[in-house]
Amino acid sequence: MKQTAFAKFWLLAVAFFVLSACSDMSSEPTLDLSNESAFEASVEQVMQSLDEQSQTEFSDALSLIMFDELMAGTSAGMPEEEIEQAIYQRLHGKTGEQVIQDMEENL
Repeated sequence: MKQTAFAKFWLLAVAFFVLSACSDMSSEPTLDLSNESAFEASVEQVMQSLDEQSQTEFSDALSLIMFDELMAGTSAGMPEEEIEQAIYQRLHGKTGEQVIQDMEENL
C-alpha cells in the first residue's frame, strides 16, 4: 500500500513538472479583445513589456491594422459586427512583437 501511495506521489510530481515545463511562465502579455476594458488593459500591459522604440512601432502597427480592417470591411459593405470580428481575429492573443510583425508582413 505504501508503494502505491509513493508511486502516485511521484506520478503527480512528474506530471506537475511536465506541465510546468510546457507552460511558459514568463510569456509576454497578449492583446485581449474580449471587451473594451480588457482591450485597454491588455494594450497597457503589452506597451509596458516593450522598449521605447518597440512601443512606438506597436502603437503605429495597432492603429494601422485596425484602420486596414475597418477600411476593408467598409469597402466590402460589411456590417459593423463583422468588421469587429475581423479585427478580433487578426489581433486577439497576439504579443506586441507579433502585432509589429503582422504590420510589416501585411501592410
